[in-house]
This record gives sequence, structure tokens and C-alpha cells, in this order.
Amino acid sequence: MSTNSRLLQLPPEIILVVVCQLPVPDVLRCKQACKYLYNLLENSVTVQYLTELYAAYQRPLDTITVTSTADRLEPLRELSSNWANLQFNHFARLEYPFESCAAYELTGGKLIFGSSGTRMIGDLNGTTALIVYDLSYGTAPESEWSLKPQRVTLPYPIADFAMDVSQNLLILAVRTPAPTMSLHIVALDSGVQHPDASKPTLTMPIYAWVTMHISGPILACLYIDPMIGTDIVVIWNWQTGENVGQVAARRMKSIVLLSPFAMVVANLDQESLDIYEINVSDKDVILLRRLLLPRVSTDDDLGPFMYEEALLRAYPSPRYPASSQNTYGKDVHPTDYPFTTEESDGIVACVFHTSGPSHYSLFAHRSALLHPYGDPDSNHRSVAPLIPWSEWGPDNVRWLDIECSMYWICYVHGHRVAVLEKRQDTSSGNVSKDEDPLLYRQIQLRQEIGQRMIEDNSVGAILSELSEEEQSLFAMDLDSRFFSLRVLDFNPRAIRRLKTDANISSISPTTPIRERAGRGQLLVTEPSKMNDIVETRLPYLETTVRLHDLEFIDPWRRVHGVMINGECLILLLSAHESESSGVYVCHL
Repeated sequence: MSTNSRLLQLPPEIILVVVCQLPVPDVLRCKQACKYLYNLLENSVTVQYLTELYAAYQRPLDTITVTSTADRLEPLRELSSNWANLQFNHFARLEYPFESCAAYELTGGKLIFGSSGTRMIGDLNGTTALIVYDLSYGTAPESEWSLKPQRVTLPYPIADFAMDVSQNLLILAVRTPAPTMSLHIVALDSGVQHPDASKPTLTMPIYAWVTMHISGPILACLYIDPMIGTDIVVIWNWQTGENVGQVAARRMKSIVLLSPFAMVVANLDQESLDIYEINVSDKDVILLRRLLLPRVSTDDDLGPFMYEEALLRAYPSPRYPASSQNTYGKDVHPTDYPFTTEESDGIVACVFHTSGPSHYSLFAHRSALLHPYGDPDSNHRSVAPLIPWSEWGPDNVRWLDIECSMYWICYVHGHRVAVLEKRQDTSSGNVSKDEDPLLYRQIQLRQEIGQRMIEDNSVGAILSELSEEEQSLFAMDLDSRFFSLRVLDFNPRAIRRLKTDANISSISPTTPIRERAGRGQLLVTEPSKMNDIVETRLPYLETTVRLHDLEFIDPWRRVHGVMINGECLILLLSAHESESSGVYVCHL
């Protein structure tokens, strides 16, 4: 009797128990083995939950108690559908003047703003307190949902901070006149020295701006000091206080941890993304490979453009092996969902400012940067570290002519990226009342005033006849405001499933906003061409909504930025008339 035959002789509930212990790709292969297994697994709620959890790049949270698998499957499907259509169920407005925010973070289900207080000219450190919002929705009715801040008064003013909620870790960066940069390692809940840290402070003899990333015991810091012309990346073991290693070079603009033992550096001096191995035990940081960026000409006479600024972003950080320390791998997620984003892979966004007329954003999976030739065990691991763009880029990357914010940088979560877009055409003949009511009114008003000015040159008299609202509308710069919200999803598992779905539409990466907005989730597999030369083919899904279609947004207020986590989008709106600026948390 064959193995398959013996397996099928078992009771169906036993078969399900056995099969559900397998990795999800193997479960899917079992469904292809025979008709009996297909029907058994296809109709199992447990199998449905595991496969849909896998496809959504989510992992289960054992800290959340849910009565049945069906009760886990329903919110998973609802959340996936809401992301696909940008359907928001609940809203909360935070009365926080984000214009005065000196530092901020969106991590571990918490939104944190640094309060500047009364900063004096010449101060080295501007943040005196942290305002912490817990973004969990809870079970309150929509009308009762409110986010109450927790104020954390700092023992001393700081320049910046970083935190890891799962480790109860808060890193406070303080500049001193020496000049040095001190990193104070404290517990998030108490504000005193972290119990796992053998040293309370890590110090660098440099007066610089610092960018910090945390994964397990690894604290990666990029120090940028324009006065000395050399940028320094330092890898600390914050537990032991040891300097694991460092890298110094010109024009290293940004860093991101790809795994607990690897990082990528945007090296604009070499026009490359440099991949480094972090060897904690040997206290060494080794250049594994240099992924060259494309050189693109902006004009036959001007030559190739220069990469002038770069910003890397990826979140959440890769998990440190849970077995290595008792505090690592701890699930601390203020969420009511029984699952959370799987950290094994995700998208890395790199925004480039260039000397040319445009800014570009590069998107690649963390795994593709670590293993640009695919198989991590392939023979390419021992090749020379310099890899031309033509060998690693076109199939692993998507270049898009969009500009992610260089200030509100928490726009990446897992495989999703949230961006704001401006109108592509504001001429009167291309704007309908339904498409953009405020701009349509402004165009009509300006045309009416223009016609009256032809008949009567008394400009002052004409404007004085306008109401206060009409005068404000006449003067508003609506062409430069953001018009739409766009969420890109690079989840390869979801893309593979949807490629065979007849209900999803495919579009071009250059499809205009008016043809994308309000159509739900769309699939993009057609290549993009940067400057009509550099072709990239990484597929993605996208959903676009016009901002004025979001009922909770006052069209008179300008949206300045967007941030994203696993369950929320955060929109930052400017002040209007007597109102203060606002932060809108949109829960899916």
C-alpha cells in the first residue's frame, strides 16, 4: 500500500491535524495530490485561515485569545478587503500641532510625537517630552473611539529617539557641547537604565545628526556631520555596550537593517546600495556586495544626473531569533486582531533626489537585496561584490516617478507603501465638478473675475465684492496641494493569487489618477521606464482614492503627509482659519 493510500485511510480530522503542521506551500501541494484531499482541505476553515494568513503576509499572535478559527478568519478577510479598497471603518482626530514636532515615530502600534516645548535659539536638543498614542481600536463603538495621549516627560532634552516596543527599549540621543553624541539606553515603561543594558550610555566623539535602527541587540547608527565631510555607520551591541564595527565613507545618506545580521547603506559617493554583513561574535562589519544604481542621462548635453539625496525606509524591523535572549521575539502589539505583519520579508523604499528635474522612488524586497541572484545558497554568493545594475536591478526593482516624503518617513509597513500624489493636470478643461469640487470652484471663480477685469480694470473693487470665503479660494494655491492617496502593495504571495483572478483589472504604471481613483485594487505587471530608458519589472498592486472623497477631511485643509502601520493610515493636515493642525488616524 502506498504512503498516500495509508494517509487517506486515516480519519479526516487526523489528516487535517497532520497537514496543518506543514508549511503553507506544502499544504497547497497536498491539495493537488488527489480529489479527496482537495475537497477535504478546501472545505477546512483551518486550512483556509492558514493559507489566507500566509497570502496576506501575516503571522498568528498567541497573545490574543479568540474562540475559534472562524473568528480569526473573518477579521483577516475584512482587513485584507479594507486595504484593497481603502475602506476606513473608524476615525480619530488628534489635536496635536505637528508643525512643532522635532521628532516622531510610528512603531509597535504606537504613534509618538516629540514635544519641542519652548526651544531657544542655539539649543543642541529640542525635545523635552514624548506624546504617546496607543493606536489599538478596542471594542468601543465608532462614535466613542478616541485616542488619549500619554505624556512621557524626559529627564533631559534630546535631539532624537528610537524605540523597540517588543524589548521595552528607548534610545535617547543627546548632543553635548564637547562635541559628542550620547545615546542613553532606558526602559520605555520606567525611563531608567534598561535592565538588559550593561552600560547606561553609548558615546561617539562627533557632533552630528544620527539615524538609528534597532533589531534585537543590534543598534545601527548613521552619523552625518557636514562639517567633516565623512559619514560614519556604527554598529553597537546595546546590551554589552560593545562597538561591533563601523564604516566610514563620503555621502552615506541612509541605512536600513535587512536582517538582524545585515544592513543596506545608500552610498551616493559610489552610486550604489551597499550590503553589509554584521558579525556580532567576531565584532566585524563586512561589505558583502555593492549593488550599482543605474546611470541615466537627463539630456544629451548635460550628461547623467547625479544622485544628491537618498532615504531608505523599511518597517517593521526583522525579528531577532527568539531563542537567543528571553526578551527577544516578545509579541507586544496593541491590536485586537489575532495576527500581525510577518517580518520575514518586506519592501524597502529608497527615495532619490537627483540633479535632474524629477525625483524617483525605488522599491525592492529585503530578500532581493540580500540575495539578488535569487537562491541564497547559489554559487553567486562567492562572486565579486560589485554587481552591475543590469544583473540585479530590472527584475528585482520597481522604479516609479513618485516622491515619498523626506520628512514624514513612516510610509512603509510590511509590503505596503503609502504616498500622496498631486494632480497631473489642472487646466480648466480637464477638471470636472465631481473630480475636484474645490479646484473646479476656483477655476470658475477666476474665470469670472478674469472676464470682469476685461470689462472693468478696477481689480481692487472686484476683489472687495467677494466674500471672505471667495477671497480665500481665489488666493489658494491648489495646484501644489496633494490630490490623492495611493497605497502600493508589493506582497508577492497576494500578487501570485490575484494574477489568476478574473475580477481584478490590470493597468499601466503610467495610468493617470482619474483612471485609477475609486476602482479598488488594481494589478500592475507592465514594466516601468525611468526617463524612458531604465526598465524595471517588479509587479505590484495599488489602490488610489481622491482625498476629497474621504468624508472626514475638510477640503479647505491641506494634507501634508501620510504614515502607515498594519491597521491604520495617519494623515497630517494643516491648520485652517481658527483651527489647529490635525492628525487623523484612519482605522481599517
